[in-house]
Amino acid sequence: MFFSTTAHAGILKGKIFDQEGDPSTVLFSFERTERTEGGKRIVEGKYFEVPGNTLALHEKLIYAQGATLFERYEYERAISNESAVVEIRDGKIHFSYNDNGKKEDNKEKLEENTINRDEIVPFIKRNWDKLMKGEKLKSRFVLPDRAETIGFGLRKRENVTEKGIAAVRVVMFALSPFVAAVAGDTFLTFETAGEHRLLKVEGRTPVLKRVGKAFKTLNGRIELLY
Repeated sequence: MFFSTTAHAGILKGKIFDQEGDPSTVLFSFERTERTEGGKRIVEGKYFEVPGNTLALHEKLIYAQGATLFERYEYERAISNESAVVEIRDGKIHFSYNDNGKKEDNKEKLEENTINRDEIVPFIKRNWDKLMKGEKLKSRFVLPDRAETIGFGLRKRENVTEKGIAAVRVVMFALSPFVAAVAGDTFLTFETAGEHRLLKVEGRTPVLKRVGKAFKTLNGRIELLY
């Protein structure tokens, strides 16, 4: 489910490549699906290790019909025994995170423009003209495995050509210098014309890379399949 390409995409598939090792190696595949159930919009994302097709991460979001912000977010990273639930109610974001039996609860005031991964691309498209004029967007990004949000910015980086297609590159960056030093920037490449399809994402991914018996964060290249 990494980045919905539209506010109401049906099925979205993609591959995640290793940017820190062999960039031609596919480490994960993913699929985002969407359905209506009980008057709610249900979005699910599943990430699978390649090879082996082991489910590495499962995300589920529940939206009220017509809403652009989730009301409940469920997150399970099975390979490392982590899970989280994030709910928005009473003007606050409520976090519950479990890491191998160690639980952490937190809550924050709901700030304007708070979004999670699935909502980044629709947020960019709603503000496309501002970005193309060089304006910087600010928002809060939900991190379920840290039980908090972080401030981040978005800005147009440059015009590029991606596989023969005229495109534009947008950079997503943490507003905190400390977080920026740890996480680095994320780059999103969009088709310039038409509905501005997302073509590629480069940077920190939500999945973990196996290194022996341990896991480490993965800086990868995500390519969408249309």
